Amino acid sequence: MKDIKKDPFDEYIRNLPPTRKELGQAWSTAIGLIGVRLVIISFLGYL
Repeated sequence: MKDIKKDPFDEYIRNLPPTRKELGQAWSTAIGLIGVRLVIISFLGYL
């Protein structure tokens, strides 16, 4: 009975590759985090 109620598209939707928008947001976040890290490192270098 459990298998009948399970949506067959759930696994398919979860395994879709990221969209261009999602990739762009991930890259933007990564670049921003690198920038924050560099600011912290440069600030600690002046202590």
